[in-house]
Amino acid sequence: NETKPKTIYALFKVTEYVDSFRSGTLYMNTLKHFRDLKNKEGEKIGDPLEGLSFVGQPHLVRVQVGDHVVDAAELAGPVLASHDHVMDFKAFCMYAINSGDFDHVSKENFERFTEYLKIQVDRLGLGAGGKAVLITNTEEFLARVHSACKREGLARLQGLMHYFDLSDFHGPIKFPGFYKTKEYDAQREWRFVVKVPDGGPHKIEDNGAYKLEIGSIED
Repeated sequence: NETKPKTIYALFKVTEYVDSFRSGTLYMNTLKHFRDLKNKEGEKIGDPLEGLSFVGQPHLVRVQVGDHVVDAAELAGPVLASHDHVMDFKAFCMYAINSGDFDHVSKENFERFTEYLKIQVDRLGLGAGGKAVLITNTEEFLARVHSACKREGLARLQGLMHYFDLSDFHGPIKFPGFYKTKEYDAQREWRFVVKVPDGGPHKIEDNGAYKLEIGSIED
């Protein structure tokens, strides 16, 4: 099931990205780009654990190198794995104002709910000069994304990011690209990810990025 937040913020650091976004160009970097990106001071955009496919807690996995079975005490932390083909998936990321774990709003939880909705700008890690474009009609925006992906023959997955505690999460990750550690949870990220077929008419940038044209969203 696709998650459709009521309101979506699109946050960009570079001004020309904002302008091109408003004109309908969605610039999609690879998951590898976000994994390898070295954050500058004040930023929290790159994630060395981007695209994880498996997290194994030391006491719950068996690691063997040749004939040597590694003792859990010898492991510095969880065993992490990812698939190379996943790193080439293209992602478009946005900040989403959403209801989170609140299934209803009442007088009793209204204060907690409004506190949850606050944008924690100081924790977003966007660096200096960030700008935002507010999408007010999310259903129409998603419909245009769907239409563009269908036109281009792109398989698409979309939804809210899941944030987990690396110290106790264990097991395979069903949807790589949609899980991040809790240190990123202030970003309230919604993203959609596409797999661009090899060859064909799709134009891939030299850095692996892809531009999806959905038409102007300035209306």
